[in-house]
Amino acid sequence: MWRQDASGEVSRRLNDPSGDSDNVGQTRRWGYDLQLNAHPDERWDLWLAYTWQYSKILEPSNTLPASKGQEIDHVPHHLYNAGAGYQLTPSLALNGWLNGQTAYYLERENTQGQYGGYVLLNMSAVWQASKALSLDLTLKNLANRQYAYVWFDPDGARAPLFSPGDGRAVYLGATLEL
Repeated sequence: MWRQDASGEVSRRLNDPSGDSDNVGQTRRWGYDLQLNAHPDERWDLWLAYTWQYSKILEPSNTLPASKGQEIDHVPHHLYNAGAGYQLTPSLALNGWLNGQTAYYLERENTQGQYGGYVLLNMSAVWQASKALSLDLTLKNLANRQYAYVWFDPDGARAPLFSPGDGRAVYLGATLEL
């Protein structure tokens, strides 16, 4: 369980080439974090991580008075990651997991809708080829779900802008320990 109070929270201005920031005002964030790890036997690993969080602008800066009492932008209420690993043979491990979050408000007045929610399914296999070499194959976003980081551009497009996440992807890797 946690809580964070700020008397003058500052956030970077999204889509601003100068990289400037704005004073959000007096804010409060609070939430709960939960993490569980289980090892039912020598072959299985199970894990779950979950966060519930909430935010509120208690006293806004002078530049955006209508944001009083609204949520801070880009703060999803729920974040989660859950998965399982199985040691199929002494040299081959299989893993599957999902991760995701709920949608968030795009701007501090909370008038431009919510975006950014997703759930992704991933799998991997790790083969210990020798004492020093392991090879891994990772499949991400198996369902090829469309998702994006989304923000609202009040100065240029005056609309939501989308930075799409990766589609289905395959990664191959090698680890050499000397």
